[in-house]
Amino acid sequence: MPCRVAASAPAKGSRRADPTTLLVPDGPAVVDEYPATEVTVAFAPTKGDRPEWVAQKLTELGVDRIVPLRTSRSVVRWEEDRAAKSVERLRRVVREAASQCRRARLPEVTDVCRLDEVAAAAGAPVRR
Repeated sequence: MPCRVAASAPAKGSRRADPTTLLVPDGPAVVDEYPATEVTVAFAPTKGDRPEWVAQKLTELGVDRIVPLRTSRSVVRWEEDRAAKSVERLRRVVREAASQCRRARLPEVTDVCRLDEVAAAAGAPVRR
């Protein structure tokens, strides 16, 4: 809902302004409809802070689901404890990126999984 600032800074001697009078609705509520199709992007984590950067940019682009992959040829291995911590970090990054770009819905960050699991969930044929 668009708002406008209705009050200025607190008066001298006052510690705070009344938060209920700071913003006043200035127009109708805006409804953000769900898109007809969902977009899922899976990626293999790399060294350094690149996975966080990937999650941030995918959030800004409007992706609905982010899937970190466990691949056989990746240098970076997110296993058990490290995987849980890394996924939680990605979820925090996604939350921050969504608020930064004023996105109404957070994308889902799934647990680390294999490519064949992602393909099977999407209904794609799995080749071995």
